[in-house]
Amino acid sequence: MGNCRVVGNLIYSGVPERFPDVKFVSVESGIGWIPFFLEALDHQIAETMPNERQHLSLLPSEYFRRQFYGCFWFETVAIKHLLDVIGVGNVLFETDFPTRPVSTRGPTAASARPSKGSSSQPASGSCRTTPRTCTGSPSPGSAPAPGPGRPGPLGAGGQAYPFLS
Repeated sequence: MGNCRVVGNLIYSGVPERFPDVKFVSVESGIGWIPFFLEALDHQIAETMPNERQHLSLLPSEYFRRQFYGCFWFETVAIKHLLDVIGVGNVLFETDFPTRPVSTRGPTAASARPSKGSSSQPASGSCRTTPRTCTGSPSPGSAPAPGPGRPGPLGAGGQAYPFLS
């Protein structure tokens, strides 16, 4: 839950306000906490910190939607029920590939499948487009091919996220 403190401090400090093009990624903390925490930040600033709004033009949840990303790797409940709240474009699939194999069974594999009852696009769509949006990387085919001295947009040789192709 340490990531909560960091995200809240970043937002309340005005860093996203001053640097609207900077992106932040919360890693190794899952995404189930994000909706509650954003609601709490919005409530806190409206109810107990009204003077803080003087240097912030958006609600904390709006800064998150604009500039923050959360990562999941094992969660199934959050993926099935919270993408509409968090925003499918604010979610990244996290893996230690190639050092640790990605599971083809269990929660990780299930989380990438479309879920019933969600109006969001499937998480697999997020896995293909959100990293490129977050990093500003071009879509495949729109940039010169990686080569010697010319690493791909997502890592040396373009191999950091092979599931994106």
